[in-house]
Amino acid sequence: MTGVEKPVVPEVVGTAVGLTIRITDDCQMTFQSGFAEDETDAVVNARLDRLQAFAARQHALANIPLKQNAKRDLLKQIMQYEADRTHVETDLVDANTSLDQQVLLLREKADETLRAGENEYRKSGRVGPYKPRGPVAANLERIEQQIQSTIEGRGKNEAERDKALQDIEAAIEHRRKHLAIVEAELADFYAKAGVTPPDDDPPEA
Repeated sequence: MTGVEKPVVPEVVGTAVGLTIRITDDCQMTFQSGFAEDETDAVVNARLDRLQAFAARQHALANIPLKQNAKRDLLKQIMQYEADRTHVETDLVDANTSLDQQVLLLREKADETLRAGENEYRKSGRVGPYKPRGPVAANLERIEQQIQSTIEGRGKNEAERDKALQDIEAAIEHRRKHLAIVEAELADFYAKAGVTPPDDDPPEA
């Protein structure tokens, strides 16, 4: 042999790696990498973990505005239900006030009916205590039934108010639980993205 012999270099086969990771429902990111066959598992895993970390940060950055919007929507819904709660109470007061006025008018009508009957009784020359009879008694009975039905309407109104408030409280509680989940997810995304929440981030409820 003449000259200097070239050292024997072992053949190293490379392996290509492609990672496609979902960032959002309508966005995904693809990473291309590779490693030689003689690289250790620790080196390869470290490289893949680094790619996963890049993807996780992009996933967090992309989802922060989505979670912010979800949080704003939930806060608006809670505020609306709280306003509805006030309206339910106000509506009950208005409805019962209207019923009270109806009862007063009916009692006035009963008094007028009674007076008219007694006047007719006196005009006929009768003396002694007056006791409604005939059409007058029937009219008074009908008015009294209307009064009792109107009074019962207060109880119905209050029952409807209680049911409406129960439904509102259940809706608020459901959204507060959902809001707690969204806030936890949002905090996790901020941490993974390595960013500080902005001052205009929706406040907690």
